[in-house]
Amino acid sequence: MIKNKIKGIILFLYTRFKYRNSSIRFLGMSFIDSKSKLEGHNSIDNNTTLNNSSIGLGTYTGSNVHFTFVKVGRFCSIASNVHNIFGNHPKDTFVSTHPVFYSIGFPYTFVKVQKFKDIVYIAPETIVEIGNDVWIGDNVTILGNVKIGDGAVIGANSLITKDIEPYSINVGSPTKIIGFRFNQETIEFLLKFKWWDKGYDWIKKNADFFENIEKFKAKIEELL
Repeated sequence: MIKNKIKGIILFLYTRFKYRNSSIRFLGMSFIDSKSKLEGHNSIDNNTTLNNSSIGLGTYTGSNVHFTFVKVGRFCSIASNVHNIFGNHPKDTFVSTHPVFYSIGFPYTFVKVQKFKDIVYIAPETIVEIGNDVWIGDNVTILGNVKIGDGAVIGANSLITKDIEPYSINVGSPTKIIGFRFNQETIEFLLKFKWWDKGYDWIKKNADFFENIEKFKAKIEELL
């Protein structure tokens, strides 16, 4: 118990020192390990932990967000009590779901070779990939090997078990699509233009056009 508290304090101090002169704001006790990255202009609320994860430009989190091997895009809104589950268990042929029967990584395993892929990676060191401009509500759980598309909305108390389509609105446990933010033509336009990649200064300069999608599209067509 004492050892864990000391480790937590060290990680907390490391986090504050690493980002002391950055544009990142911490609203309480947060713990960011050395393998995680915050791109900038982020706001991280109390009791948030990031392990082997990355947070894109402008993205913010609520409190009690816990990500391990998660890649989050730019300008995402992550509410409180959101976390991912990165372990998997066999449900069909194995007699037991306990990892002693299939995982060499378990502390007191009975096997000498890995018999079941209990962690599935989307890309090297990434289990969950969250796109850009994604809004995730309170109390959401994300299972492993899931991609959440750009612009998607996830309602509160949802369980994400499969890939989420770009700009779709999803609720439930497990989630199901109840609609889309825009029509297909507009979605294709946004996915092609990728406004989140235009840079912080460009986005800030053109922020007034973000209040209306038709106004935004007209402005972009002028620029093109």
